[in-house]
Amino acid sequence: MYSFEQAITQLFQQLSLSIPDTIEPVIGVKVGEFACHITEHPVGQILMFTLPSLDNNDEKETLLSHNIFSQDILKPILSWDEVGGHPVLWNRQPLNSLDNNSLYTQLEMLVQGAERLQTSSLISPPRSFS
Repeated sequence: MYSFEQAITQLFQQLSLSIPDTIEPVIGVKVGEFACHITEHPVGQILMFTLPSLDNNDEKETLLSHNIFSQDILKPILSWDEVGGHPVLWNRQPLNSLDNNSLYTQLEMLVQGAERLQTSSLISPPRSFS
């Protein structure tokens, strides 16, 4: 089982980034235009999140259609923070199930999800079935 510090060290090595002398409870990594934040929350889980800037977050129903169920536990989930009502895209996985590539894959899926949200034009919400 990895500790949070070991997981961050491994991820920074994979990204060819210099490993911080002190690993803070929340670590930030810039991937392209996205600031991705990594923390252990709840205990035993690696949580990654980013704050995508969405052109029109008034259409929450349409944006939430991206939250379709998936077999992939790393698929990002779109939410809104309680305080400011800003969009938050996040995913997490258990520390005890990490392997050599799972953190990198988790970060990659988070960034791909943020890119999809920002570059795709808003699609119509799913049709209701009668």
